[in-house]
Amino acid sequence: MTLRVLHLSDIHFSTKFDEEKIVHTDVRDQLLADLRDVMVPRLGTIDKVLVAGDIAFSGQREEYAEAAKWLEDVTSLCKCKLTDVLTVPGNHDVNRKRILPATKSGPAESL
Repeated sequence: MTLRVLHLSDIHFSTKFDEEKIVHTDVRDQLLADLRDVMVPRLGTIDKVLVAGDIAFSGQREEYAEAAKWLEDVTSLCKCKLTDVLTVPGNHDVNRKRILPATKSGPAESL
């Protein structure tokens, strides 16, 4: 039995550069086109989608809402279920504004 896994990482559903929000839709749109036109017709159904870190840029709720919509498109094209998406958080998947001050210090500072 063959298990087909689409492995993605560092999607970063937005980025800030000099305080300007930049949305990278071109690469994500191209991946959707590749899935639709090349990968799935050639390989068949994708069984699982693994997103290994950095779905977001700064752990904001809006970034995950946008990612969820895009992942629905991905799973639809892969012919798998949304429950077949597996995620591993990355360092950008943290909303650093919500970290308590006591937990921000490094190991040497906390001694």
